[in-house]
Amino acid sequence: MKQSMISLGLLLCLLLLAGCGPKSEPQTQPAPTSVASETTLPPGTTAPAESLPEPNEYHEVFTSTDGTVEFTLSATLPEITPLPVIQAEPRDLTESDIQRIGQALFGDAVFYREEEMFEEEYTREELQKKLDLWALYDTPEEMAKLYPYRDQEEDPYLEREAEVVNSFIEEYSAYLPDCPEEKNDPVCDWTFQNGQIATQVEIDGIPYSFSGSKIGGNKNTIWAYISPGAGPGQIENDHYEALLCRVEEPTADQVAAVKAKAETILADMEIGNWQVTTCEVSSTDMGKEGQPLLSYKIQIRALPVFNGFPTMPWMTTDYRWAGGEGVQMEFAPDGTLLFCKVEQNYRAAASATFDMLPMEQVLARVKEELSEQTITDFGYSEETIVSLRQETGEEIICKAAVFELKYGLLRTNSTIPGGGWQYVPAVMVFGEPSLCVKSTGEEKMTFEDYFGNTAPRRFACIHAVDGTAVEFPD
Repeated sequence: MKQSMISLGLLLCLLLLAGCGPKSEPQTQPAPTSVASETTLPPGTTAPAESLPEPNEYHEVFTSTDGTVEFTLSATLPEITPLPVIQAEPRDLTESDIQRIGQALFGDAVFYREEEMFEEEYTREELQKKLDLWALYDTPEEMAKLYPYRDQEEDPYLEREAEVVNSFIEEYSAYLPDCPEEKNDPVCDWTFQNGQIATQVEIDGIPYSFSGSKIGGNKNTIWAYISPGAGPGQIENDHYEALLCRVEEPTADQVAAVKAKAETILADMEIGNWQVTTCEVSSTDMGKEGQPLLSYKIQIRALPVFNGFPTMPWMTTDYRWAGGEGVQMEFAPDGTLLFCKVEQNYRAAASATFDMLPMEQVLARVKEELSEQTITDFGYSEETIVSLRQETGEEIICKAAVFELKYGLLRTNSTIPGGGWQYVPAVMVFGEPSLCVKSTGEEKMTFEDYFGNTAPRRFACIHAVDGTAVEFPD
């Protein structure tokens, strides 16, 4: 697979150096054959627009080569339209880029240079505000209001954290008389210091950390998140999140308003073109069993658009601190920003167009790739499988429901000279696995990842130009 991808990348580079990319006239491919559709077009013919077939529904059940996985493929087959292979090079963030992104997120607020934790100098008003907030949670009973899912009688956490809060109140109260009346922190001049710009900014009484870097693991990455500074653990962060997110479920109008706000922020950043690919409401139950108390967030994911072509995410689930690409944002239902991360930014350096494989060939490769997988390829350990066999006295298999095939430009694991990535036309396959008793089909276990998420899993990905299996970025 690597040899094929490298060869394609080398071909692209040679053709672009020669002054032109390999181009061919788009050819109309036969419509994919499926159980649900009998409409096909002979090779090389073009149907009138009004007679083109609707997207095909495909249904098939098949088993992996080793017999440990039963696949049920039931999905709409995407249309394979011509897409380019794009080489995207890193775009280094400048000082003015970071300033502009900060202002896109926080408007005309005043940004101060961020001090090291526990070295901040607070004004008397700022410190009194923190002391008043800490005092809200100085007993286990009050702490239980912030963490209602914890059992006050059985969980020592509440009492322990209340003691920590009181120790902070005692220590910082002693500093109060000596605090200055006016803020002495230097206003940010938007110049790199030690390779980064780190600031503090406050909007509507909520303190944030905003930073951008040109070195290290966070090179060309922007971070913005609620950050109260020195304090007892996560108490202040959790206080603000509870205040903003433990509200009624967001309405459709609120979600639409947040999406529009995110799109305005992306445009004002002026670091390339973006498309919002995810705008959804997430909820976390903070209550005790049988006493739900939901905390709502509106999550935004935006991916780069190269030469007018949007890209697809390669991560099936967005995690706040996980690596990836593009822009991730979280908002409270009222539109208050909770978090933003701008991953390393890229711009299209070169592109070329190749002939696409017809969908039936891509589908055949999808089935080949799936058929080679085994029960342990779906995140289930041998110990888990053996345990279920002993528990049931039956043979255990994995049943994998394949319900979505997505087609588009996908970032691959193929790097290009000088840094950057290759984006290729590809079909990604998504589904949900579960462990079942082979003889009866009884479901015994569904899949949860390390974070406890049950989102659809990515089963395979096929290159739509050469049919190889695409390797995902590390």
